Amino acid sequence: GVRGLVAAGAAVARAEGAGGLYRGLKPALVGIAPEAALTYGIFDLLKERCERAERRAVSENERRKATPAQIVACAAVASLCGQTFAFPAEAVSRRLTSGAATGNGVAVFRAILEEQGIRGLYRGLGPASIRIVPMAAISFSSYELLHVAFDEALASAGF
Repeated sequence: GVRGLVAAGAAVARAEGAGGLYRGLKPALVGIAPEAALTYGIFDLLKERCERAERRAVSENERRKATPAQIVACAAVASLCGQTFAFPAEAVSRRLTSGAATGNGVAVFRAILEEQGIRGLYRGLGPASIRIVPMAAISFSSYELLHVAFDEALASAGF
């Protein structure tokens, strides 16, 4: 519970100082920004392609939205691409955060490559993908539903 979390945080702070609470933060942040940019960029590209295909199927002049199934598929593919790209930084961050490695992120990255090769940077990608794909499908679908609702509300209000 919360008491265990607070006690663990206090123990880390006592043993390693306040910096111990932030071990592994830099590699995590280095992975988050490009992952998000890549995931959202790929999602937008795929969604646009789906909408273009829908327009061709009906009429070039009619504005069509991607279907819910297409949005889920686009979200799944985009999140897998982003996750795969950023996973090496996550592997480095996990090692630093858990205390399994010390030093800076570049040194840990090199150590993983030397010890385990490229596969070591992607160890655990399968289970992580099982978690991220449903989350992305829900997130992107919710975003799209809200986006449509807000667009309709603004249009009806004269904006």
